[in-house]
Amino acid sequence: NGPTDKSSALAATSKFYLRRAFLTLGDLNKSPFYFSAGRMYQSFGVYSSSLVTDIMTADLFKTDDIGAELGYYNNGFHADVYGYSSDNSTVKNKKGVDKYGLGGGYKGTVLGGVQQINIGYISTVTDSIDLHQVNVFANPKSLPYNVPALDVQGNFTFNKFNFIAEYITTLKKYNSDFFNNTTTGKTNVSPSALDVELGYLFNIKNWPS
Repeated sequence: NGPTDKSSALAATSKFYLRRAFLTLGDLNKSPFYFSAGRMYQSFGVYSSSLVTDIMTADLFKTDDIGAELGYYNNGFHADVYGYSSDNSTVKNKKGVDKYGLGGGYKGTVLGGVQQINIGYISTVTDSIDLHQVNVFANPKSLPYNVPALDVQGNFTFNKFNFIAEYITTLKKYNSDFFNNTTTGKTNVSPSALDVELGYLFNIKNWPS
């Protein structure tokens, strides 16, 4: 299958293209731990939305690579740590599992509604699918350092109102000469994205909105 949502820079690193395939082992009825491995979206960012179109946070920061994840879930609390093999290694062209991330959060019924809050960290966003598509990191192998990022997300329901907010930002500024492999002399570039949504739940006859 040919590549459909990866740039030529990503596709060129593989002899064949696999969109997504992974295995998850675990039974939360018996143990709070689970393990996943394969080509999958890394657990950075929640990207929850009521919109039909993709939101900017997902467009910029969703990362799809080969990796493994160890997770924990118990009574609404969850945590995970993961490592993955970069399609485009940034630091000295490392091979193998050279990137990582971690996160955690809580989801439960509070004040009469379902409330959720999450926080996550990833060691670099240079492997993000869409940052390659828009050429933010046109040649990530030339970047001499990682660009870590932080994600904070909340999803809160009160009566019939639903409020969603997510903010993702890089934690390291870098020289914008890495944009499109050009030399501009500009510095202090730091991609970030914010998604804020307010929804109202109602029924159309017997169908919920």
